[in-house]
Amino acid sequence: GAPGGVGGGRYRHPSTVPPPRAATKSDLDSPSFDPRSHYVSHVAHSPATALLEANERLALDIRQLDSTMQTLVYENYSKFIDATDAIRSIGTNVGSISGQAVDDAGNPS
Repeated sequence: GAPGGVGGGRYRHPSTVPPPRAATKSDLDSPSFDPRSHYVSHVAHSPATALLEANERLALDIRQLDSTMQTLVYENYSKFIDATDAIRSIGTNVGSISGQAVDDAGNPS
């Protein structure tokens, strides 16, 4: 895997994770997030510099999430290929052992 873990080392030990906060419609991570009302409120109450900074933060978050997703897909694909190879190897070994057992059963010692 990647040094520091997936996500650029952003994993935190459970004892250091802050307690969950109440979800609001303006919380981007909330299932009840309302993008339209957030947009309208943000544009109406924020100066242009704050809007540009928010845009840059969101663009950076998107790039980081895309990178993390690509890393996870690659790691899981690699694990899938490794598992497929292991299963194929086990099947080959079991087949040769079974063939040998049949040969041994037909030949008295």
